[in-house]
Amino acid sequence: MAYLLVSSLAVVYFITLKTFALFSMYTVGAGILSLLITLLYIRFWITHVETRIEKIENFLTTNKNKPHFHLIYAIANQMDSDVKATTADLLDKEKRSICRAYYQVTTALYFNNVTEARNHVEKLKPECYRLYFRGLILLKEGNIEEADTMIEQINKPWMKFALLAEREQKLNNLEWAINYANKAKRKMRGLNKYHFHKTYERQFGLDAEHDDNIYNQSQTASAETVPFVKERSSSLN
Repeated sequence: MAYLLVSSLAVVYFITLKTFALFSMYTVGAGILSLLITLLYIRFWITHVETRIEKIENFLTTNKNKPHFHLIYAIANQMDSDVKATTADLLDKEKRSICRAYYQVTTALYFNNVTEARNHVEKLKPECYRLYFRGLILLKEGNIEEADTMIEQINKPWMKFALLAEREQKLNNLEWAINYANKAKRKMRGLNKYHFHKTYERQFGLDAEHDDNIYNQSQTASAETVPFVKERSSSLN
């Protein structure tokens, strides 16, 4: 849809130039620059700001020929063979250590290969992502106390809530897990929103239509269920 919009604007612009005999190096250059800026803005909006799942999914399917975007789509939709093939393709082409580490850690955790994830997690930047993935690795290992220490250090609300959801699911506190999963989703935008939407849809049966009802029900959970977590995250409510 974004490409169609930009293409339509381009056609209208150049027809206007031709109609009014305004063709010049400057008008053509300005038009091309404006269209490129528009396209980049649309892409940025969808990948970082958009909250409508269908819009983000449409963007990902339209850009499935781009390995980075396809990896996100494949992981979100549990396409194991595509995850393996796309990760191999990305690692074959990518030379930057930080990007390679991101692909390696993400794919390793997808396949529950915690040892492999640990081998690369310290290369991640910025620090908030390194802390998030450290916490996720600890939770997968069952090291709840160490994970709690890591969660305390994270300032990004969506990361904190996502880890708390994982923590509570690990402890079989389903109501609290749903509570934190919904809070995490409300703090997310763009590609993160899509990834966790699909993940929580499988884990907890959460979807866009029923989020509010499930969230409201989960608020009735007793304070005694997980008092430490409730106290710790109260400042983020």
